[in-house]
Amino acid sequence: MARQRASDADREQAARLIGEGLADGRLTVEEHGERLDAVFAAKTLGELAPLTADLQRRPPAVAGPGRGLVVDEGAAAATEGEVDRVVAVFRGASRDGRWLLGPQTRVAAVHGGVHLDLRRAVLTHRSVEVRVLCVMGGVTLTVPPGVRVVHSGTTFSGRTRIDRRVTEVTDPEAPVVHLTGRVLWGALHVRCKEGR
Repeated sequence: MARQRASDADREQAARLIGEGLADGRLTVEEHGERLDAVFAAKTLGELAPLTADLQRRPPAVAGPGRGLVVDEGAAAATEGEVDRVVAVFRGASRDGRWLLGPQTRVAAVHGGVHLDLRRAVLTHRSVEVRVLCVMGGVTLTVPPGVRVVHSGTTFSGRTRIDRRVTEVTDPEAPVVHLTGRVLWGALHVRCKEGR
């Protein structure tokens, strides 16, 4: 296999991984240039392999031992540029079980209720944003232990209750949910519960 001739597609795949390594800060500009030159000079798969071996994507990470939530950054392409929306106007809406949570989710609860359960969700990025607009309604976000929630939204004449366990997570590898937006005469509740 190592002596098999490399195709243009093989070289482009290696160049993409090296470009991601530069973008992620895993390679310096000089290392990027050196490896890129070597990629396009490579004739076999065996010559390509060592150039990207230390740049392969990490396997999906689970939020704590035995938890259902998974961070699969390899799934990011499936949601690139998309904004997911969950809307409840004079009704209820929920997302639970196994579902894909992209980098941006917009939640609107107007005289209604929304429940997002992340305990078995698949996050496409280690850090995601959930922007809430809650007017005379309620929004509940359930996360498993090991997920950090950073809240920077505003509440006017309503109530925001966030389980202290989700704000005290200090693991630098922990998935992060940035909770933003507004609560007007409504309620936002973030709770931490074991996976089902």
